[in-house]
Parts: sequence; C-alpha cells; structure tokens
Amino acid sequence: MEDHQIAPGTTSSAFTPLKKLKGGLAYRISTVGLSLQLLFSFAMIVSCVIQIDFLREIQMESFQSEEELNQAANANDTRHYAIQMIGFIIYVLTAIPILVWIYKAHKNVSDYKLQKTLTAGWAVGSFFVPFINLVRPYQAMVELYLCSSSPQEWHPEDASDFTKTVKISPKLTRLWWVAWTSCWFFGQALARWEPEDSVEWLQYTYWDIGYYTLDILLIVLFLLLMQNIQGNQKKNFLQNQSGQSEAFMSH
Repeated sequence: MEDHQIAPGTTSSAFTPLKKLKGGLAYRISTVGLSLQLLFSFAMIVSCVIQIDFLREIQMESFQSEEELNQAANANDTRHYAIQMIGFIIYVLTAIPILVWIYKAHKNVSDYKLQKTLTAGWAVGSFFVPFINLVRPYQAMVELYLCSSSPQEWHPEDASDFTKTVKISPKLTRLWWVAWTSCWFFGQALARWEPEDSVEWLQYTYWDIGYYTLDILLIVLFLLLMQNIQGNQKKNFLQNQSGQSEAFMSH
C-alpha cells in the first residue's frame, strides 16, 4: 500500500457532494461494540480492586491454611481470566466493524473527489504495522475528520507531512492520538512485566487499573470522533439529497 502523492497547489475545488453514504451499518455495530468495551474496562477495574484486597490479605497473612489460600487464589484467577476472555472476544468482534467503518468513511471522502494523502486501504492497514501505527492512523484520522467536517475548505498540501498534520489537527483528534499512543506504550510495558511475588503483583494491579482507566478515555474519545465524522458525512449526504429533491420539484 502506498501513500498518494499530492500535486502542488491542489485545492478542494473538486469537492462533490455525496450521492451514497457508505458505512452506516458498520458505524452502528461499532458503537455497540465500543459500548460493550467500556463495560468490560469498568469490569476489569472492579476485578482489579477485588484482586488488590486479595493480595493485601496475603501480605497480612489473613488465611488460616494453605488450602484456604489456594481456594481464594483460584477464585481470583478464575474471575479475572473469565472477564479477560470476554473482553478479548468483544475486542475482536468490535475491531472488525471499526476497521470496516474507517475504510468506508475514507471511501466516502474519496467520493467527495478530494485528494488525500492516504488511501482508504492504507488508513486501515497502518494500524497493523509496528511503530507506523503510532503515526499513520493519526494522520489518516485528521484527514478523515477535516475532509468530513469542512470538505469545501480542505487543502491536501496541509497534510503533506507529520508536522503540518499536527498543526492543523483538531483538539479532539489530538486527544485521541495521545490516548491511543499512551495505551499502546502502557500495554507494551504491562505485557513485558512478569510479577514474582505479592508485592510486585500489587504494583502490577495498580498499573492495570491505570491502563483500563486510560482505555475508557480512549474509547470515549474514539466514539466522539466516530460520531462527529459520521454525523458530518451524513449531513452532507442529506443536504445533497434535499438539493436533488428541490431541483426535481422545480422542473
């Protein structure tokens, strides 16, 4: 997948209103899935709090026997693992419609006849390329957001490099990008952390709570981004339909 090259001096004069709005079903499924992810993150925070109580009981030697300790440990692990598995399933099932929506939303912008830096395929594929996924998805989201909100004012040369992208990006996309990269680094650190005793497990669990709190923020910001982009594209589509109806009635 390659980036489009932007011709010097290209403007938005070729803007064409949408005749067909793509991605409506993917958007609705994605919002439901993201709402379920929010519930999962809240559930994980609650489970972490319960785990903290369990670990403190170990440190205070509150258990009367080894058998009682093992039973409590098994109950804690089973609960935590079950919630994680449910969350993983929700994540996988939600990721698919989200990627479909991103692809189709970019296709809607392509139907505007606006020239963009990134193709719809690369906007999706960039999420899967290590390190590039910390930059390209942000650039793609900025383009998608700006082209959807103000297609008549889109100037593709403003997004020709990362520095310019940051300068023109709306506050919402910046916040989403900070949350996205923070979650990525947070997750990488937790994945490499192997606690060895109750003290380290306690520290790990506190960091886990921080991660899922950040994940909640990320989900909320992405929901707002999707709502804004989808709403602006739908508005453009409905305005075009209304204009066509008025033109038809005038004949």
